[in-house]
Amino acid sequence: MANTPDLCTCSDANLEATTLPIDPWRSLAVHFGMLLGVDDFRTIDAYHRGKHWLHGSWLHGEGVVWGLAPSLVAAQGELRIEAGLAIDRAGRELHLDHAACIDLGKWFAKHAEQLFEDGLTPEPDGSVRIADATVRARFVGCLDRQVPAMVEPCDGAGRTTAYSRVFETVELELIAGLMPAGPRPYRRLRLLAGLDQPRLDEDGNPVAEDQEVIDTRATILAMSGAAQPPAFEQAFRRYASLDAAELAPAEREDGSSALGSGLLPAVDPVYFVLATLEGLVLRPGASEGSWVFDSLEALHWQDRPTHVAVRPLQDIVAAALLACCGDSPAPAPVVAGPRVIRRQLNLDPGPGELHLDVDKPIAPGTEQGQLDVAAFVPGSGWVPLAVHTIELSTDGTRVRAGFPEIPASASTVRVRFGHNEPPVLGVDGWPLAGADDDPPGVDPHHGRPFVHTQRRGAR
Repeated sequence: MANTPDLCTCSDANLEATTLPIDPWRSLAVHFGMLLGVDDFRTIDAYHRGKHWLHGSWLHGEGVVWGLAPSLVAAQGELRIEAGLAIDRAGRELHLDHAACIDLGKWFAKHAEQLFEDGLTPEPDGSVRIADATVRARFVGCLDRQVPAMVEPCDGAGRTTAYSRVFETVELELIAGLMPAGPRPYRRLRLLAGLDQPRLDEDGNPVAEDQEVIDTRATILAMSGAAQPPAFEQAFRRYASLDAAELAPAEREDGSSALGSGLLPAVDPVYFVLATLEGLVLRPGASEGSWVFDSLEALHWQDRPTHVAVRPLQDIVAAALLACCGDSPAPAPVVAGPRVIRRQLNLDPGPGELHLDVDKPIAPGTEQGQLDVAAFVPGSGWVPLAVHTIELSTDGTRVRAGFPEIPASASTVRVRFGHNEPPVLGVDGWPLAGADDDPPGVDPHHGRPFVHTQRRGAR
């Protein structure tokens, strides 16, 4: 049993003592004839360990690497966590080398007094229901393998034993309630990708910094497919620079020193959430003070962060690029402004008046000077028909225009609406978007005029 860790050395009191130091900026400069001591070997280890944790914490972040799947063993009233590996926010490996179980009844019996003091109320039948609970893991180091050691340097007489190994593992813990969400760095990049909601000011509006990112995203999405990639790359680089400039190593709030303080994005205690339990019900057991598992409404764990290897990520990214830039159809442009309902326009028999019906109200005043009518007379060409009145209905959905009677010899009539600047606007500010049977424009901000050409006697 020489390689079995001494579990008593894994306690909170020994956490920092059993966690070996890190120093990613200082390495050993070895030369011929150099006398090596304990501090030199510690420097060697601290350098490589520091580099590894520095890389894992800042460039990868927390996530499951493999395993650690939770499951409920209802018959035994236990929550089982399978063996596995994860990385916490300090870049440390959370290694569980065999499955571990938490007896839910014994857990509640241990914490029942505190939970009742905190306001937990039993049901009429004596059972209790815990709305939410969290299974979390944290890194611990356990001293291992005692070997003979001298009491003092150069003392050949006094001898004792000392631990010669530190075994890295995890401590699993079940707590009542939910843990607060951890920090989510790169806020601007997440907004640019549409993954997060903007922060709001006291009036309920997005703060200026977040609104700028939202506007940039909207502008890029309104571009043509060929223009989007370079625009997105430019925005990505800019916001990544701003986000990275705001990152800083973590320090304890009380200012005390801690392993990784001033180096890593998190300092102890650092917890990794493995799962959450919803609606955990326990009932009194046969013996006084004992509790047994009754039921569980849900076990949530598939939304926890996970590390995906680079190779499958390459395949996924390649497939995504093909989907968005290959033969797949581009997303349909959005029609925002009002559109003229073409089938309701009648130019026969040409009494010198026409009605244009629109599917969204027009802003009053923007329709003035926006209508042209012309008739084609064989042998004479196009004859302009001067529009002398333009009226907008009270609800803004019909434009009435008066003009000279269409000549009886005319074979074709053309109507144009919304072709001048500034444009015809809807009451919501979007410009006229042509006819209801026109294809959508590339950019709804540009709008398009309504043009209708009709042969006399035809609809």
